[in-house]
Amino acid sequence: MVFALQKYGFWRAKTTFLAYKNHLFDLQKVGFYIFVKYISIFIDINKEYERTYNKFIKMV
Repeated sequence: MVFALQKYGFWRAKTTFLAYKNHLFDLQKVGFYIFVKYISIFIDINKEYERTYNKFIKMV
């Protein structure tokens, strides 16, 4: 729990610094970009699993 609080504090400070440098870079956009990145990683993993499964089916 302590590690999570420290990590959140660092992330919050980093976001504030970036928002200061570029006013378009706010907290909502950061959260949205992280969400999109996780979704794209999940889709890539799912595609890789599907390719592996199809190769296995062809072998059997």
